[in-house]
Amino acid sequence: MTLTAFGGLYRKQSKYAQAEPLFKEAIRIYQSAEGAQGTDRTTLAHSLNNLADLLYTQGKYSEAAPLYERALSILELAVGSESPSLATILNNLAVVRMHQGDYQQAEPLIRRALAIRERTLPAKHPEIGQSLNSMAELKRAEHKFQEAETLYKQSLEIASHAFGLDHPDVAVVLNGMGELYEDQGRLAEAEEAYKKALSTKERLYGADQPQTARSMAQLAGVYLKEGKLSDADALFKKALALQERALGPRHPDVAATLDGCAALMYKLNRPGDAINYQARALAAQWKTWLPWQ
Repeated sequence: MTLTAFGGLYRKQSKYAQAEPLFKEAIRIYQSAEGAQGTDRTTLAHSLNNLADLLYTQGKYSEAAPLYERALSILELAVGSESPSLATILNNLAVVRMHQGDYQQAEPLIRRALAIRERTLPAKHPEIGQSLNSMAELKRAEHKFQEAETLYKQSLEIASHAFGLDHPDVAVVLNGMGELYEDQGRLAEAEEAYKKALSTKERLYGADQPQTARSMAQLAGVYLKEGKLSDADALFKKALALQERALGPRHPDVAATLDGCAALMYKLNRPGDAINYQARALAAQWKTWLPWQ
């Protein structure tokens, strides 16, 4: 098994500390071979993308972005501007830019990825659905809710048709729809979407993985808004324990869950606990914001 394969296996198991040096060593090897006869530069681009994916998963957006950019420049020279693999990296970079709040840079990247996929892939291909989901995320962040809902529904139709309902892509879209409904105060619809996403993730990943914990925390947030405080408390605690174990204390998902825990403590008239959660959330967010991290 190659370094990249081992790294991918560790990443799937949320063993990020073990995966990172393997991806970095693979990049070092491919870089040292650059220029040699028969060298395939696409392998280096994909290795850079793998490391960027890993850093993105850990919330290290400022480290992931330049790796995606470098992979993009290498791959475009190697395979041209119309390759579906180029569209994948364009989409990945766009998602990072969205997380950094740079929507102006994100949108043309998503549109370019979508255009490449629509020209080179069959209609209703899952990768087209992925681009539609990314655009939906962008429109939701811009509070263009009607446009976002249409895009989410298109993406969900493509993913469920291609894979059935028990698939990670379906769970991702359902999660986004839950966020959209929550943003609009449509709490019953948000709860339903989060529950479906959580159920799918529990079957696919197990109940003790960070992907599952994120949906737990989001469902807990809706319970809090609905006044279901005991349900919210149980889910927040479970999600936080899973996230801190898998992601560490300095991750955007951990910060978001800590903020939710603080809001719940205020509702329960426990200001001391709320302040403690807020302090921990601030520490996590501060680490995330530092440009050199």
